[in-house]
Amino acid sequence: MPILESVIDDKVFGPLIQQGRVEGRVEGQRDLLIAQITERFGSVPPAARRRLAKLTSAELQQAGRRLLKAQTVNDLFRA
Repeated sequence: MPILESVIDDKVFGPLIQQGRVEGRVEGQRDLLIAQITERFGSVPPAARRRLAKLTSAELQQAGRRLLKAQTVNDLFRA
């Protein structure tokens, strides 16, 4: 069995590795969304960056879909 599989199955290290993978995925989603917002609207205001930092993976995906029709950065946060 490869070492990574045995570490992931470990009761202590496994959950930590999984949490790190989830956090890394969310960070990547956030970075991509910020790059897309910057391309569309220019620099991302600090308030919008703070709001983006608090979003979950699902919320970031939703904001990404809203970006397709948004007229302003604030439209990304409207329900």
